[in-house]
Amino acid sequence: MKTAEKISITMTPEMMHAIRESVEAGEFASTSEAMRDAVRVWQRQRAEDSERLNAIRARIRRSLDDTRPDISGADVDARLEELFAGAREDARAEAAGRLAASTEATEFSATMPNGQPTLDAALERLAGEILRSIVEGAICTVQDWDHRIDCCIKLDDGQIVGEMVPLSTLDGPALRAVGERLKSRKYDENFALRNELRPPILIWSPPKS
Repeated sequence: MKTAEKISITMTPEMMHAIRESVEAGEFASTSEAMRDAVRVWQRQRAEDSERLNAIRARIRRSLDDTRPDISGADVDARLEELFAGAREDARAEAAGRLAASTEATEFSATMPNGQPTLDAALERLAGEILRSIVEGAICTVQDWDHRIDCCIKLDDGQIVGEMVPLSTLDGPALRAVGERLKSRKYDENFALRNELRPPILIWSPPKS
């Protein structure tokens, strides 16, 4: 059986205070037990760090030993953009589906001026319909680069104000709450919006037929 070895360590008053609080709270039987637990955590962390480092080294070695031709920077950019585009498309499709369900719409197709159907146009149309049922003149614009939709109104003084809504949380109840806040802001300039847009605010208005 291994014998215990006593050591002396120097700690800051804040550290000792935290240890004593843990002992007094019953988390540990003594300060020695608390210190032994800290050492075990340190040992486990070092072991996990070592495993991660070994895994990284193994992946680097496999990459260096790979006989396949190198991929150019342009190819990497193209593949990443393809992955990101797919993720953005999925997020917009899910958001459009949630809005269509919220408005009891049977479909959520929409077209841009060139006649091509897009999910962005569908989102803007559905979101705009929900907002305009609460506050007149509301406009919604998808900001694809930031995975969000901007919901705006124009105040009587010509100022445009609005909120940013992440596509991941976009649904009917969330938009109705935005509409109520925009309506309050329309009649009270001191009313605080959430995730308020900052100038310059870019919006897209569909051409009048």
